[in-house]
Amino acid sequence: FTTPTFQRTLWISLLIAVLAMAMAVTVALCAALLLRRWIPGRGLFQVIFSLPFAYSGASASAVFFGLLAPSVGVVNLLLATIGVDGPPWLQQPGWAIFSIALTTAWYESGFAFLVLLAAMKNIPEEVIEAAELDGAKGFRLAWSMLIPLMKPSLFFLFVTQTIGGLQTFTQVYVLTRGGPSNSTTTLVYQLYQLAFGQGTPDFGRASVIGVFLVVVVALVTLIQFAFTTRKEAR
Repeated sequence: FTTPTFQRTLWISLLIAVLAMAMAVTVALCAALLLRRWIPGRGLFQVIFSLPFAYSGASASAVFFGLLAPSVGVVNLLLATIGVDGPPWLQQPGWAIFSIALTTAWYESGFAFLVLLAAMKNIPEEVIEAAELDGAKGFRLAWSMLIPLMKPSLFFLFVTQTIGGLQTFTQVYVLTRGGPSNSTTTLVYQLYQLAFGQGTPDFGRASVIGVFLVVVVALVTLIQFAFTTRKEAR
């Protein structure tokens, strides 16, 4: 805990986890709110928004590597057609962290969308109709009525998505291998490096990181259960 390397890795892991959670939940919430009512092609949009849930972490990471690769990435090639120089997605520390978080968010957004869509459907329609009769529409309806009623599901996603972000490994391994300059080395990737990725395995330090992650996940899960139990008691 006192080594600068572990402290830096812990901070990077937390940053990626929070960024990914925020992006995934925000996109999923907006999509669920937009698809609350019937629109043409609603079923197709639901399939599209939930599609990331069907991908494995390795597949999602490979897709984003093709999008963000240094010289042949699709994103920068498209930007070049309109005269914009694309950023160094995977070569500059700040952009690399964002790229890992973006990949993680896309990969997790499908599950978040399905959870929030189910929560939306469980809201009694008569409650929504009463709010609309009182003048609550659009953003006001979503902010004052729908989102508060979805708080248990949102809290569940905050917890599970953060835990998933702390366990980020595949995205780092495929996209950056912890670089540049170890700026995207997460706790799980550091565990892998200590145990299997160097000449002399350091199973002691790797085990410490593993136990630390188990304790963090257990504590976060206990907080979730305590919060859920208190809400049900009310």
